[in-house]
Formats: sequence, structure tokens, C-alpha cells
Amino acid sequence: MGILSELLMGIEAEAIVASLKPYPITKKAATKQNLFSLLFRSSKELSRLRNLKDLHLHLHFEGSIPKEVGLLSSLELPTLGDNMLHGSIPSALGTLQHLKQLNLNNNQLNGSIPPSLCTLPFLENLELNDSESEGTIPSCLGNFTHIHQLSLNGNELVGSIPPTLGNLSALQCLSLIFNHLGGSIPQELGRLHSLESLYRIDNDLLGNFSFSTFSNLSKLTESPFLITLT
Repeated sequence: MGILSELLMGIEAEAIVASLKPYPITKKAATKQNLFSLLFRSSKELSRLRNLKDLHLHLHFEGSIPKEVGLLSSLELPTLGDNMLHGSIPSALGTLQHLKQLNLNNNQLNGSIPPSLCTLPFLENLELNDSESEGTIPSCLGNFTHIHQLSLNGNELVGSIPPTLGNLSALQCLSLIFNHLGGSIPQELGRLHSLESLYRIDNDLLGNFSFSTFSNLSKLTESPFLITLT
């Protein structure tokens, strides 16, 4: 039985968890270079995944994320980190209205963060660390009402920190380190009353870090995770 068949068996369990380790790689089996594309190669196969909620593919799978991923209408928890995925982040991810988490850490993606992600009503965690994302941080990311963690570390992001991030009332962790962000730190971030962790290193921000901006955030000022290097 091939790897793809094994993945698609028992799909009513609503989860796929796969890495390379459990599977012998042979010429007849799907290899790390094509397993990802095989999983999404046809709408017929995608129709079998209509109940899929959890998708965990990791350990150096290659390929791009196809736009057909938008057909996985029940998807809640995709974890595609620690792979070698390339290409852009498809706008179709914004159609997955049940999405609670999106983890694309440690990939080789390019292009900007699609504004379509801003339409996800239940997103709680957005992690794009070391994914090689480019461009600016979309101001519409401030639309999230349930997000707890926003991590965009180690990318090629430029521009300023959008003041709209101050609207993220449920945000607990904000990490923007190792980018090329400029401008000043928005005073609006002082409204993040749920914030517990703020990581801000190695950007091109202007001015000194001011505790006065965050002085009324008791959860943050009492946290050991506040990093203030400038």
C-alpha cells in the first residue's frame, strides 16, 4: 500500500499526521519531493478530505501549497512547519472559515502575507516564523478578534508596524524579531491588555524602547518574556 493510500484511509478520523520517519522511501513509494503534491493532486481526492480538521505534515516535505487547499472546508489546525515548501502563501487559505491555527514556520516561501488571511474569524495562532515572507505587515491583521499569538520572526518584512495591531484585544504574544521593520513603535500597542510576551529585536525601528507605552499592561510588565534590546 502506498503512502498516499495510508494517509487517506480512515479519513473519518478527521486528522492526518505524517512525517517521513515512519515511511520507507522507495522508487515506488511517494517520496518527500512529491508527497505533498500527491495529497492535493485532484479535486476527487480533496472531496475525501471534506471532514478533515487536523493536518500535520512535517520533516522536509517539498512542494508548494496549492490553491485547492481552500476546498478543505472543515480544516481547523494545519501544521505545515519544518518543511521545504516553496512558492507563495495561497490566498485560498482565507476561505477556511474554521481555521484556528496556521503554522508555516521554517519553510522557503516567498511573496507577501495575503490579506485574505485577515478574514479568518476564529484564528487564534498565526505563526510564519522563518518562512521567508516578504513585503509589509498587512494592516488588516488588526481585524482578528480571537488571536492569541502573532509570530512573524525571521522574515524579510519591511515597512512599519501597523498601528491596527493595537486592536488585537486577545493577543498574548507578539513577536516580530529579525525582520527589517522601520519607523517608530505605535502607541496603539499600549492597548494590548492581554499581552504577556513581546519580542522586539534586530529591526530598524526608530527611537528608544519606551516602557511608558506599555506601563498599563500588567500582564506584560510582570512577564519574564519581555525583551527590550534596541
